[in-house]
Amino acid sequence: MCLSVCLVCFVCLSVCLSVCLAGCLSGCLCFNCLICCISAGCVCMCSCTGETKEYKPDGPGPGATYFGLYLHDLPGRSDGSKIPLFVEVCLDFIEEHGLETSGIYRVSGKKEMVDRLQTEFAKDPTMGLDPELINVNVAASAVKSFFRRLPEPLIPTPIIDPLTKGLSSATELSDQLESMKMLITAGVPSIQYAILQYLMRHLHKVSHYHEINRMMASNLSIVFWPTLMRPDSLNIRDFTVAQELPLTLQRVMTLLIEYYPLIFNDTVELPPIVNPPADVTSDFISVTEDNDNSGSRDTAPYMSVTIGVTPLPSQKMS
Repeated sequence: MCLSVCLVCFVCLSVCLSVCLAGCLSGCLCFNCLICCISAGCVCMCSCTGETKEYKPDGPGPGATYFGLYLHDLPGRSDGSKIPLFVEVCLDFIEEHGLETSGIYRVSGKKEMVDRLQTEFAKDPTMGLDPELINVNVAASAVKSFFRRLPEPLIPTPIIDPLTKGLSSATELSDQLESMKMLITAGVPSIQYAILQYLMRHLHKVSHYHEINRMMASNLSIVFWPTLMRPDSLNIRDFTVAQELPLTLQRVMTLLIEYYPLIFNDTVELPPIVNPPADVTSDFISVTEDNDNSGSRDTAPYMSVTIGVTPLPSQKMS
């Protein structure tokens, strides 16, 4: 074992010391959140070699003939849709059965059930999801696993730096949103853009029920941004930048979800929330590891995160 410095853990969003689990560059255990943070993307520098750990997606595993492939290598759809059928099936299932599920996407489904679902789908893509057999947390974990196993992040690495600079250089929310809209439209290839729009539309719907499911846009963003953006591929070595980057990218993801209609020029009809629970608070985040077999929330420390999202700007973007 060797002592290594985890420049920033992208799970607990803090600087921490780590210990290599099986030799240099093989994975680190964050002492702060007690999660193998490299699985969610962290920038770890080994004290022995000075090298950094390179992120590797989950890759081949259950259903390897479908999951872990490049998006352009996935089987084409007869209806011409660019949305992977598995993603569409799972998101439709969650919207029908899980929008009011407390902690949706934060609480993991059991790994063996997720693996079984992916394996069965790879064998028979026409299969449906039976709510009597499939828990919504299993479907949600399977969606996260799908994107984590992609060889490349859904949001291309080259636009991460412009996104963060655009966010920091603009002081007005409307200018930040306009910058993000231009970068996403111009910098994300058509297949990824269609999938990103589909996913953000779904997460926007999920956040609409935050008084019930406890998942505001800021909560959802901390679950999804490390998987969709993978900033560790930037090979960050500046300590200050490494500290600031997670919260900046979390805010980028929060804005994509919160202001989906403006950024993607789309209209989403959302029903009013009737009689939300009076004792529900939405300002906490817990981190859940997808390889947890318990199917319950992880016992990592909760953290209160306040993201400076203001009411929808009146200025209409073209």
